[in-house]
Amino acid sequence: MSILEVIGAITQIREAVSSMKREETRQEFGYPNEHFARVGHALSDIYFSDQGILAVLRKIVAEEKLTEEDEERLLEFNQREEPVRNALEKLVLDHGRKARNSIKQSAIIGQLRGRKSTLRNAVQIAINEAITFNYDVNIDEVARLVAEIEALNRDIQDAEHALRRYV
Repeated sequence: MSILEVIGAITQIREAVSSMKREETRQEFGYPNEHFARVGHALSDIYFSDQGILAVLRKIVAEEKLTEEDEERLLEFNQREEPVRNALEKLVLDHGRKARNSIKQSAIIGQLRGRKSTLRNAVQIAINEAITFNYDVNIDEVARLVAEIEALNRDIQDAEHALRRYV
């Protein structure tokens, strides 16, 4: 074999390995243990879905007329109090000598829990009070809440992603 043939073979091997690595990144992510899986699922549960209340809030900011479906989403949002509370209770990461996670992970999860609770309450006050007492909705306040929810969603995505590893 000539040097050029060896170099050609090495190049082909590198391309094949590189291709396999790209395929690997497309595989599903898994959690390294059951503890992280519980936390990851709870993070998914507290995520503000684009099809849920977030869509309704965006319509309010755009001053679009709410549909019957939107009103159902508002009702569903209010009725999900217990499942959300349960998910928040699952978002506990221990730290210390026998910890399965880092202090930083615990701090991040703690912040996400607090932000979710605060935003959920703020949305309920901003929307429910206006509907119950027939007040005008404060569009600027709802716009601020939408921005905070979107930021929280990005942080939830990052935290949940960090708990996973390649299968």
